[in-house]
Amino acid sequence: MAIKQFEDIVAWQAARSLVADIYKTTRDQTFARDFGLSSQIQRAAVSGMSNIAEGFESGSPKENARLLAIARASNAEVRSLLYVALDIGYIGQPEFERLMASAQRSARLVSAFRQSVVKYAQSIREDEPTYDAVGEEPDPFE
Repeated sequence: MAIKQFEDIVAWQAARSLVADIYKTTRDQTFARDFGLSSQIQRAAVSGMSNIAEGFESGSPKENARLLAIARASNAEVRSLLYVALDIGYIGQPEFERLMASAQRSARLVSAFRQSVVKYAQSIREDEPTYDAVGEEPDPFE
């Protein structure tokens, strides 16, 4: 199946699910009172999801790969902050394990997608037109 829009990307779908899980968890009274940590983990999760979309819409395989690397780094930030939340008692071990599994799945999907984008980027010539984010042929007169 060809990817026509960023919503079709399985890695973006997993990142979206992670964002929802993070927001639900950070709404808990104890966690929510720590505005700094809750805000940081929310922003990191949203950044991962957003960079996947932004990379796809860029229309450039090289830019897409760069933004997917940033998405992966944001995911690592989420995972690191989950340890903080566990260590200070904002989440218990079962919640930690559930969220960590979701974050790790998202990271694996981003990495796999990035590898395919990099492979594609290496297969095309620099002066060759690249894909259009909405699946249309590029206009040769633009």
